[in-house]
Amino acid sequence: MPRLDKIGRRKFLRKFSLLVFFSFIILGFLKYSRIIFAWINSRGPSPNATSMDQVVAKTEKNYGPKINALAKEFDLPSSYLKALIILEVGGRNPAPTRFEKGIYKKLKKLKNGEISRFEVLRKKTIRDASDEALKNLSTSWGAFQIMGYKCVQMGIKVSDIRGSKSLYWGVKWINDEYGKYLRKNKFKDAFHIHNTGRKYPNFGAPQTYHLDYVPNGLKYIEMFEKLQT
Repeated sequence: MPRLDKIGRRKFLRKFSLLVFFSFIILGFLKYSRIIFAWINSRGPSPNATSMDQVVAKTEKNYGPKINALAKEFDLPSSYLKALIILEVGGRNPAPTRFEKGIYKKLKKLKNGEISRFEVLRKKTIRDASDEALKNLSTSWGAFQIMGYKCVQMGIKVSDIRGSKSLYWGVKWINDEYGKYLRKNKFKDAFHIHNTGRKYPNFGAPQTYHLDYVPNGLKYIEMFEKLQT
């Protein structure tokens, strides 16, 4: 193979350097694209003091007594539970539902044997589930927006988190999943676990869909705590 002359080596090194540079740019974009898009999606107006006061008052009216009782029963901070209700459903009662198309597709793949498991679910768990049942499992329900398929690990039916005891089952799920963090007042971790299934990252931006999910939650906790004093 003929050796490159001096000019040829310079051209080769220049092209190689550009290739390395753009490779780092592309890899960096792929790594942080979720954060970038989350930042773009979160650029709506932040709630002002008046709107925050209003939603706190609405949540206290709609859920206050029941949440206070459940918080005492499970030894959880009521201020966190109420703040979470605001983040998830804006304090509305009855709470809206949200169908997750991505979850539905994964459950379809699980039922069809295209994947072997999805979190705690196995194919045998949903082999007899109708399409309507899969949609119910792929929908978030209640004031805490608990996904339908979470019922499997609690040993209950979707109708339980949709019915009159939906608040109870929602608080129980929170207690079982990350109650230990709440009893240590690790609210940043708790909010992040509820939204993403993981603790708040030690480095970098949060992985929540909206970057202000956790900060707003912490603000609402403070507001509910002031109401209790």
